[in-house]
Amino acid sequence: SMHGSFYDMFVGGLVLAAEAVPDAARNEVKEELGIEGKELEELFEVVWLASTNRVVLRVFRVEAEDADVSYNDGEVVWGKFMPLAELEAMMAKESFVPGGKKAWEETVKRDLHTKYLK
Repeated sequence: SMHGSFYDMFVGGLVLAAEAVPDAARNEVKEELGIEGKELEELFEVVWLASTNRVVLRVFRVEAEDADVSYNDGEVVWGKFMPLAELEAMMAKESFVPGGKKAWEETVKRDLHTKYLK
């Protein structure tokens, strides 16, 4: 990974040639979180110019509980559900993956970061 020691609040990866984006999203959720068989809801797409390339992010939502998550492939070594205030404090002092930060900014801008809280 280009940002192996950075935090990320999103599951993510590249779409393979001829792979549909929703299929890629399902595969990443399975690989990184061990979650299968749950419906993904597409929320939005954002395009921006990163430092060396053009990035297209498609953001999906999946409902999960702690018990649904298992880190099997070694790609993700730690994770937890946390209150928004804790996440925001962490983002202020830790390094986060640039794509994840951009996706988070767009999520907040679209006021989706609190929409699904229980």
